[in-house]
This record gives sequence, C-alpha cells and structure tokens, in this order.
Amino acid sequence: MAAGFAKVIQIIDKYTLIIDRGLKHHITNGQRVQVIERGPEIKDLNGEVLGVYDFVKAELTITEVYENYSIAKSLCEVENTLLSKSVAKMFGQENQKVETEMPINESQVTPMAPTNPNISLGDAVKFFN
Repeated sequence: MAAGFAKVIQIIDKYTLIIDRGLKHHITNGQRVQVIERGPEIKDLNGEVLGVYDFVKAELTITEVYENYSIAKSLCEVENTLLSKSVAKMFGQENQKVETEMPINESQVTPMAPTNPNISLGDAVKFFN
C-alpha cells in the first residue's frame, strides 16, 4: 500500500468498520475517510503515467479514535424540514449535485469498474480532510 493509506481490519456491521490507524497516526474524531480499491493507471495520449484512478467504495466518518486503531461509520446528513434547508443555505452549504450527460464520442468510451465493489478486509482507506 502507498504511504498514507490505512487498511480495513474488521467489519463490525453494515455501518461500522475498524481501520488500523489511530491517535499515534494523528487520526482525529470526525475525520472523513474513503474505502477504496486501487484502479488502473491513467496515462496521457503519449503513454505517460499520470496517476492511478481509485474506485471509492464508501465514504465514512471516524467516530472513535484509539491509540492504534479507529472506528469508522457510514453516516449521512438528512434534511427533513424547511428550517434545516434555510439554515444550511445560511452557512453556504450547496444543494446536492447530480450527474448530467455530456455529448461524447461513444466509440471512444473506455469503461472502468472496480474488481470487487464490496468492502472487504484489507481494503485501502484514504484520508481526505
């Protein structure tokens, strides 16, 4: 694994994982992480490697931090009232964005998909905030 990546070491339930990084690795409560599968190398038109595409299996929040490991949970915010939407707007939080189709050359599409979309022991965990 590349430096800076943790691993899933236990799956507690459909909402909760344990990762192998904790306080001694500067992990903090509330930190966001992604469980990923390392994908293919991305190359420019001359064949130069530009990087690796990571498939995101889940975005999680660290909820408990111990010396050598942390608990990560799948959490999402639910807006269910007009008041909560008004408060979110006051703090500059945008509405959810959705994908929009582009006019593309269909013959040049190269699909990419993860080998295993399910979270498994040993999956890489990337920190992003």
